[in-house]
Amino acid sequence: MDVFTLAEAATVLEMPKSIIRNWTIGRPLKFSPTVKRALGTGTRNLYSREDLYLFSLAWHMVEFGLSTTKIQGVLDQFSIIGRDLGGPHAISWVLLEPNPKNRKWIFVILIPQRTPWPNVASHSKDAINRYFVDFGQIRDEIDTRIGNLPIEGKRRKRARK
Repeated sequence: MDVFTLAEAATVLEMPKSIIRNWTIGRPLKFSPTVKRALGTGTRNLYSREDLYLFSLAWHMVEFGLSTTKIQGVLDQFSIIGRDLGGPHAISWVLLEPNPKNRKWIFVILIPQRTPWPNVASHSKDAINRYFVDFGQIRDEIDTRIGNLPIEGKRRKRARK
């Protein structure tokens, strides 16, 4: 398993460390590192490659202007449904649709890998107010950045937990 510190994650994600740190402690989004959560002074959070995929997805949605409530809903769906589908490696598309009963909330549809675009588009009856996120492209972009890390920053396999 690839393991990343806060500084390494910020480099790969091209995000400020302060945002990653804040999201990890629940301000305004709640991420929980899957490798190791810091527990007190002198300990640090360790992130997996899958964590970086989800951070990047959230960052793209922030830049697009979605509210943190909606972004948190997407992340929560990933933790519930995404694992059943095989985790972030198995998802190609994320479809966000408004809930017809309550516009504040959204439906999140995770579409498995290797689903061709016409089939992806068929998941939505009406393209107005729907967002298709190419999660496969986000994942590929993060993988490329990890591969381009300098040798001293390249991932070491860590067995510590």
